[in-house]
Amino acid sequence: AGITGRAVRPLATLATSERYAAGQLGASGPAGRPPVLAWFDTAAGRYAVTPEDAGGEPWVMVTPADSAWLADRLTRMLDAAT
Repeated sequence: AGITGRAVRPLATLATSERYAAGQLGASGPAGRPPVLAWFDTAAGRYAVTPEDAGGEPWVMVTPADSAWLADRLTRMLDAAT
C-alpha cells in the first residue's frame, strides 16, 4: 500500500504503549455529523485517531497530538457541522 516505517511509527507506538486514558469528541449540526475524533493518552504521549480523506480514499490518521492540536481539530469539526 506504499506505507513506510515513518508513516507506521505512530500506529505502532499507540498499539504497543500502555494506555492511561482515552476519549472521543464529535459534533453534529445542520450539515450532518462529521467524523469522531478519538484520542489516547499513553506512556509515550497523546495520540489522536481520526478519519481522513486522502485523494478520495478513506484513511485513518494516527498522529501525536497535544491539547492545541485537539482544540484545532475540534474547531474544524464544529465549523464543518454548521
